Amino acid sequence: MEFPYEIRKVPGEQALNVLAQLQRKTDVYPVILGNADAFSRVAEAFEMNDDNSVENILEMATASEPLMWLADRQASDPEYYEIPQGEWPDGDDYPNNSLSAHCDVITRKPLDEVFIALIPTDSSWKVPAYLRIGGWNECPGAEVHSMMFKYWLEKYGARVACVADDVIEFQVEHPPQTREQALQLAKEQYIYCADIVQQGTESIEALASALLKAPVWYFWWD
Repeated sequence: MEFPYEIRKVPGEQALNVLAQLQRKTDVYPVILGNADAFSRVAEAFEMNDDNSVENILEMATASEPLMWLADRQASDPEYYEIPQGEWPDGDDYPNNSLSAHCDVITRKPLDEVFIALIPTDSSWKVPAYLRIGGWNECPGAEVHSMMFKYWLEKYGARVACVADDVIEFQVEHPPQTREQALQLAKEQYIYCADIVQQGTESIEALASALLKAPVWYFWWD
């Protein structure tokens, strides 16, 4: 099966500008899929999950309640999802301010070539259903991604911008404005994607400080 959606290939240094231009279109939704290797893994996962239709995934997504799913997931393994506490980081320069899927993970320099998919939908929360992402290790299935994307879109104006293999990034219009709001969101994101704390910020407070007033969210599953 060939990847069914239109793909644009652009230099990494131009990826964000091209993404912004494509976001003005109303008949498709653009998503950065990373470099050739990352795109091939996204395409492979799409093909492997071809037994589930877009319509079925979206039906499951809208039939579920996100806060209930988060509570059930935490209750399924209380030790694993125990909230790791810490101190609020010093300084004001911690928030995540820029997308990274168009850059090399080590050097942080723009990739030579980046793939952008044009998904045939007008809503970002439906993207996981079209890409059939997730369902491996601790990464939730596509229906859960769509459910959470819809919830965070309605609450924070969060729209997916990048799905690069094991990384998902959002652009956020209305991020949390207080520490209390950021801590609540951090707890939700931790249960959804524990690796961002367990192998990243190491505490909910550190994650919350990265979410406070931040226009970009980052998720990664090992």
